[in-house]
Amino acid sequence: PEVPAHEHTKCPECDKCTAADCNGTAEDKCQGHEVETPKETKTYTHTFAKDELVKEGGQATLGGINWTSSAVGYLGWDTNATAKGIQFGSSKAPAGTFTLKTNEISGKISKIVVNGSVASGGDGKLTVTVNGTQVGSTISLTTTATDYTFDVSDLSGEIVITFSNTAKAMYIKSVSVTYTE
Repeated sequence: PEVPAHEHTKCPECDKCTAADCNGTAEDKCQGHEVETPKETKTYTHTFAKDELVKEGGQATLGGINWTSSAVGYLGWDTNATAKGIQFGSSKAPAGTFTLKTNEISGKISKIVVNGSVASGGDGKLTVTVNGTQVGSTISLTTTATDYTFDVSDLSGEIVITFSNTAKAMYIKSVSVTYTE
């Protein structure tokens, strides 16, 4: 007697049957495929708190990730209503260059957002690199704490956030990194 045909359950990859009880020929049956596990997009975000960094620089754990900051002559906290975050440099002792870097975010980075600003009369600039490649353009900071977005072309490696100036203070309020593991 002839075995009745069943309704094939089609594989989206090859259109062959995926049913374990398929009574078709070997050519009718899906032999399985290596399926790529979908990658998960994550976002690390840290908003700075008073005294999280020290003027001597060094390592600080910020939101579970270790970052290294450079030494700076003056480090403070914006206590004004503007709430700009951590202040580095001052009117009498501009920071010159201040860096914050980490290599602890693994995976492909797609976006970095840094909230930064400068004191009135300041000339602060902000740049971001990933694995030595500058992403986005150099930002001229304003006196308002602003989120600056740097779109990254799926780079991975060390993130370096650099603030530079010759006059007044600069501030960092927060940083976020969107990446795929």
